[in-house]
Amino acid sequence: MRNWLIGLLLVVAVVFGGWYFGSPLYAMKQLRDAAQSGDASALEANVDFPVLRDSLKADMRERAKAELGDIAGGELGALGASIGMAMIDPIVDRLVTPEGISTLVKQADVVQREQAEVGSEGQAQLVEGDWSLERDGLSRFTARPKSSDGEPGTGLVFERRGLGWKLVEIEFPEGG
Repeated sequence: MRNWLIGLLLVVAVVFGGWYFGSPLYAMKQLRDAAQSGDASALEANVDFPVLRDSLKADMRERAKAELGDIAGGELGALGASIGMAMIDPIVDRLVTPEGISTLVKQADVVQREQAEVGSEGQAQLVEGDWSLERDGLSRFTARPKSSDGEPGTGLVFERRGLGWKLVEIEFPEGG
């Protein structure tokens, strides 16, 4: 009985370890494949669009307040700031679509290809694992395209939904 229990615990540990390390890679691969093929339904299965839109709206409002606070002065500045803030929601709603996410992922891959070493045939070579994954506990990870200049790229933040993952946030580099 004791050997059976130890074996069961070992199997559970191996399965959990495989899921812990493998599922983020698989989630990123699914998102990239859906983006490359332009499959809107597959993208919708990998992205939580309402949460992503809300996150981007909040981030854009925060950045706009910081920037507009520096230049807004007087009534005219306040009017311009309020118009700018009112434009955030419709802009985000139009850009955060399956097509928009597809374009974002494809552009990150293109930048990586341009930065990759040139292969023997004179073509850029993309290595497997061209996105770095940063874990933040059991329920969150960030995927960033690797760059040759060492600068952090735009991060795609995934949260666990059940045993799978969904894109819920986009982290832009500082100053971007």
